[in-house]
Amino acid sequence: MDTKNISCVHACAALSRVNKLPKDFCHHLLTMESYRKHIIIILIQFLDNHYGIMQKNENLKNYR
Repeated sequence: MDTKNISCVHACAALSRVNKLPKDFCHHLLTMESYRKHIIIILIQFLDNHYGIMQKNENLKNYR
């Protein structure tokens, strides 16, 4: 949604009025699914760099 001209709440209300979903009008990198995926990768890399958790936990190696 364009936050320069219209607030997200009003844009979502307008889309709802015409039976459209806000997620259909957002870039895929701005979805919660994408955010969660990328924030997990960033967090794991940070923890690995500072605490070496990748060597300690085999399950986390799949996220790289």
